[in-house]
Amino acid sequence: MKEIHLSWSWLNRFWKNTGDKAAQGQTPVQWTRETPLRQGAVLPIKTVRSLGLKLDGRDAEPLAVVISHDCDLVSEPEDEPFVEIVLARPIDTLQAGCTHAQSTYKLHIEYEVQGADRPIELLAINKLRIRKEDLTGVTPDSGYVLSRDNLEILQIWLAARYRRASFPDDLVERLKPMREKIERIGKKATKEVLGIWISFEPTDNHLPVDAPYEIWISIEYSTRIEGAKSIADREAETLSLAFGNRYKVGDIWNLIELRRCAAYSETEFTLLDVLRSSQWRLEYISMKQSPPGEVV
Repeated sequence: MKEIHLSWSWLNRFWKNTGDKAAQGQTPVQWTRETPLRQGAVLPIKTVRSLGLKLDGRDAEPLAVVISHDCDLVSEPEDEPFVEIVLARPIDTLQAGCTHAQSTYKLHIEYEVQGADRPIELLAINKLRIRKEDLTGVTPDSGYVLSRDNLEILQIWLAARYRRASFPDDLVERLKPMREKIERIGKKATKEVLGIWISFEPTDNHLPVDAPYEIWISIEYSTRIEGAKSIADREAETLSLAFGNRYKVGDIWNLIELRRCAAYSETEFTLLDVLRSSQWRLEYISMKQSPPGEVV
């Protein structure tokens, strides 16, 4: 992760102002637990300019989104000296496959700006760390409002990069004919479908050719989006037929045995289901990658 180092001229001005305030009997502003910065907040443009923040290869000024957890933000600088941010940019529309943390590399999310939903793009490689003393007294840009639902998506995206699921090599190979069909669901229903989860048995990395993997597929949909259930049900039925056509001959499954493919709302898909399943993301991971965990 990059770390912002401010210029000597800026630091000289900072210390001069601090000394002037001390000479006048004023107490320099210090970082406190009452900081208004919270996870998901957007830094004001004047702060972006003063820190000299830029996106590589772009002249336009970026948006600076705070991603540090609220608990870290209110901690004393001695304990947690940095504020983590991601540089982002406005985009015209949400791109299929980049919403709901489907991609661990790129996130498209909406902020409310002047009463309208405005999408922005965040890239994981654009994370920075800024010292808290350089953001002392900074208040977030009130023009950008992140809803609770979208804050949860941001949090899931941040966590997902460090807990991506690994699938056995043989399972990844055997699922190749279905990969495009599985990913098409997330790309097609960007708001309705929240995730596609796969649980499998056995967990062995290599199986004999005549031993099929048993898999269960859950398509998680949002109850907040009208018509999402019917879309998810239809996609589950279509995917079930595709698996049967590809892997089943008569009553015999070959390579893959689909035990279930069904749609569930986010209220029905429990924490236990999450722990028992692996989320299929656009950059699925194979156990055989070198180094381990490299995105395919």
